[in-house]
Amino acid sequence: MRNQPDRRHRHLPKFGAALCLTAVAVGVSGTSPAVADSQQIEAVQARVEALEAQSLEASDRAVAARQELAAVQARLDELTAQLSEANRALDSQRQAMSGIARQVYVNGGMDNATAGFALEDPDAFLDSLERVAAAGANQSTVVDRAAAAAQAVADAEAAVAAERNERARVAAELEAARDASRAALDEASAELARLKEEERKRIAEAIAAAREAARIAAEQEAARARAEAEARAAAEAARRQAEAEAAAAEQARQAGIAAAVVQQWQWQAAQSEAAAQAAAAQAAAAAAAPQWTPAPQQAPAAAPQSGGAPSDVSAWADSAYSQAIKMCESSGNYSINTGNGYYGAWQFDYPSWHDNGGGQFAEYPHQATKAQQDYVAWTYWQRAGWRPWECALKIG
Repeated sequence: MRNQPDRRHRHLPKFGAALCLTAVAVGVSGTSPAVADSQQIEAVQARVEALEAQSLEASDRAVAARQELAAVQARLDELTAQLSEANRALDSQRQAMSGIARQVYVNGGMDNATAGFALEDPDAFLDSLERVAAAGANQSTVVDRAAAAAQAVADAEAAVAAERNERARVAAELEAARDASRAALDEASAELARLKEEERKRIAEAIAAAREAARIAAEQEAARARAEAEARAAAEAARRQAEAEAAAAEQARQAGIAAAVVQQWQWQAAQSEAAAQAAAAQAAAAAAAPQWTPAPQQAPAAAPQSGGAPSDVSAWADSAYSQAIKMCESSGNYSINTGNGYYGAWQFDYPSWHDNGGGQFAEYPHQATKAQQDYVAWTYWQRAGWRPWECALKIG
């Protein structure tokens, strides 16, 4: 039984450490959208662990094969030494056999001394016979030794050949184990390289997606900024237009007020001139009359109905100054009721309307006709002048 290698001090292959580092790197970066999911990582880990086990098993076989190869080599060295010794012994026996063969060939197995004394002296002959027998025994021993040496050489050669075959087998097993370990290592390295390449592609795709999202967000932000700028510009233009329209309206109102004031002055001047002419006519008539007769008093003007008003009320209400007052108070709208307690073109409040006789026409000023509102305003103006109207203070 072969000795099993000691597993207590085995070292992990390099790809095992690389797998651990890769797994840790993948686990740490788990929050990234481009990192492989846990199932894929577990599958790759299981695959690489299986390859690692195959590599360890092949490494164990390689260690055992190396140990066995060392033992075979030691036995082969010992048998080679024994073969060398047997070859030397065989060479010595070959030399001895060569000498005996020459003696047998030349003298028929006896040397010259033995052949010379054999016929002259029986004792010597017996001694020669003993020597011949000894020589034969010696030849037998040499032959036996030579045969034994040849057999030893054959046995040694067979043992050496067997050990060489065993060494070739163990060397082939060692090479196969090395190839298996190398194949497992290459496959694990390829698996790790594939995983790294897929991870690199996912990271590149995630970066490209992030850049595209940033570009879209920037475009949206730029569009929003442009829309806000356009809205601000439109609002500013509208504000300026409103201010221009308000300024134009104010200028028109001031021009209307100025025109009304001019018309009022012209009307007052015409009234004064008419009054002067009437006074002059009256003075002339009085001077021409033989006796002075007091003029009859003029009856007050009747209250206007819905159909009309005295001519002096109409003239007063249609004068430029009165028109300016109405425009200032109500824009000249006789039916206005804004809910502020003032009604009609002249903006009477409820008490003033009734105090000046407006109740005989309508409950509220805006419910009366234009002639009726003008008449009540004229009546009020005769008693209090323009003081009740605030616009008179503005117009002057």
